[in-house]
Amino acid sequence: DFLVSCEVTLHYDHIDEVADPIKALAPKEPASNTRDGARVSLPIKAGDLLGYSNGTEQSGGFDFYLLNSSKPAAHINPKRWQWGQTTIADCPYDYFMPELKTQYYNMFRSQDGQPLTTPSCGSPSHDKAGTLSGGWFQGESTDAQGKWLEIGTQNTRAELLIRENGNHVFGVRDYTAEVKPEDVTVGQSVCYSEPGKWAFAKLTSVTNLQLATGSGSCPTSFPDGQAEAWER
Repeated sequence: DFLVSCEVTLHYDHIDEVADPIKALAPKEPASNTRDGARVSLPIKAGDLLGYSNGTEQSGGFDFYLLNSSKPAAHINPKRWQWGQTTIADCPYDYFMPELKTQYYNMFRSQDGQPLTTPSCGSPSHDKAGTLSGGWFQGESTDAQGKWLEIGTQNTRAELLIRENGNHVFGVRDYTAEVKPEDVTVGQSVCYSEPGKWAFAKLTSVTNLQLATGSGSCPTSFPDGQAEAWER
């Protein structure tokens, strides 16, 4: 984690080994969680080596993200959102020098390999009032505790993800969805699927929806008997 300014921090994840100047400042005993990490003062300048990464086993890539507390994302029910990556995340490429920003933006592609019509990192908020798109919760849950459901469009695909207490519970990425979440309005329903599993959502009001999930292919009609209720 790097402090860029009072408002901006830059973060790298899935780093296998840090460079020696950083390693020399590490505590003798590692922390058992990310809340108790050692904070040190080490100036970093352009061109400095930070470390090495082989990426994750799933994708082979590592993550880096930027948080800017002066640019909060717009959510329909802000009290539900507490995680920095959903509240103050911003596009790191927008902070690069112009020539580097252009170079990276020109590399953005949709799932079919085509350049994006409008290159953008998008927003950490998918909330769109009156539609299926955005965050949904059960009881008094937030994105930090309890069950949290998010539905949105990512690079032309429809994506649905359920987390509970920060852990991934269920997810569907539909690369061929004909109806996107932001186009589903009150009274309508849609089923998203990927090989072997599906999620069927019905928007019952601007603040409530019913969701059923299962294995195999999408049912022909909404399965009311196995649906759970969610709210904004």
